[in-house]
Amino acid sequence: MAVLCFECGGKGESENMVFNPSTPIIVAECKLCGGTGKIRDEQLDWIIQGMLLKEFRLKQDVSMRKAARFFNVEDTYINEMERGIIEPWAGYDFSPPERI
Repeated sequence: MAVLCFECGGKGESENMVFNPSTPIIVAECKLCGGTGKIRDEQLDWIIQGMLLKEFRLKQDVSMRKAARFFNVEDTYINEMERGIIEPWAGYDFSPPERI
């Protein structure tokens, strides 16, 4: 079962703000639902996990950039995890670095 995407309202596209006032708002495929207008059950779990990760990070007063540096990932990875766009920590290698 899938639910209506709350980011695009089921339209499958969202307006993206551009930080240049002379540039018009761009309409693009919704990143959360991938343009389908619906969110899969699996992704609902990702969204909840991402919200919890963000809450924990903010309680520790850690910026997204600082968290990304700590985990050696791009800050967009942290952002997409926290928003439920990608599965939290999917493919992340938690093994300690090899000793030299």
